[in-house]
Amino acid sequence: MNKKLWIGLAALILIALLLWWMSTPIIPPSQQAAIPPLPSTNATVNNLPNSTSLPASNAPPVSPHAVPYDHQAEMEREKKVWNLWLATPITFYGKVVDTDGNPVADATASISMVDTAGPGEGHTKLIKKSNVQGLFSASGHGLGLTVQVSKDGYYSIDQSVGDFAYVKGAGQLAVYNDPKAPAVFMLRKMGETEPLIMIHRDIIVPKDGTPTQMDLTTGHTYNVTHGDIMVQAWTHNEGIPPNGNHPYDWKCKITVLRGGLQPRTGGEFDFIAPESGYQPSDEINMPASMASWSSSVSRSYFLQLGNGDYTRIDFQMIAGGDHFFAITSYLNPVPGHRNLEFDPAKQINKK
Repeated sequence: MNKKLWIGLAALILIALLLWWMSTPIIPPSQQAAIPPLPSTNATVNNLPNSTSLPASNAPPVSPHAVPYDHQAEMEREKKVWNLWLATPITFYGKVVDTDGNPVADATASISMVDTAGPGEGHTKLIKKSNVQGLFSASGHGLGLTVQVSKDGYYSIDQSVGDFAYVKGAGQLAVYNDPKAPAVFMLRKMGETEPLIMIHRDIIVPKDGTPTQMDLTTGHTYNVTHGDIMVQAWTHNEGIPPNGNHPYDWKCKITVLRGGLQPRTGGEFDFIAPESGYQPSDEINMPASMASWSSSVSRSYFLQLGNGDYTRIDFQMIAGGDHFFAITSYLNPVPGHRNLEFDPAKQINKK
């Protein structure tokens, strides 16, 4: 279940406990037996009958008319309250648009109704499709619902997901039950994509700087100077517990053989590789004294290869554990073409 809705559930539990406390019967004073005052702690034994000392007691006085607590009845009461909340009717209307505000038809809306109390019980799942106006609807019952929209040829972004509460206490109420005022979801349309070679690999590297080379067209690795990129790492974690968080000195160097690289800083949807500004290599330094020390670092780069091809890579060096780097590369095999936006439907199988 979504985190916000779990917070709402916790709030509802507190409300239920408060209602139980307020409903606990209180015995009127007129029905309570008279309770004699306790003797003063300063009284001497001569004030007690026969000069006999009585043992001290910390037990509170008990009324003979007190009503015993009925745990089973309280459980039944709480169950009825929960069932009442979970039976709240839900009617929901949504609309899917692109980043220009145009309706998106045939988008998939994946809906989860929060209609059970426990995380392991499973909620009702619904799949709806948007019509030509981008509209869809759903109905059910529960505390609220979670919606996520998607479509091939589009990117899901933050505005593609939403949580909606229909019971006060499960979150800020967001009741979209009017078809003329639907909740709006947004998708980002892909650009004019070209066929790309996509490769993902996890590759173990030595700790002493011995080079590992990789071909970004085939995904093959080599121990000699061959391929497109070369990765070297120097890690000094001798005697360091493998699963601890004890800092140690390490660094990593990424070199483009006969080409260059530069950081990809334009954001998630920056897909056009620059024409210039490439450097032969980049180095990641992580001394043990660094305040923000970590055993892993991620980078994103544009690459210009020696044969004129352009590539973008997501690179992560993991200096702990198995000591490896993870790489996902997107290569345009047409020399000089800098468009690196990836469409899985146009993926070129590696050779």
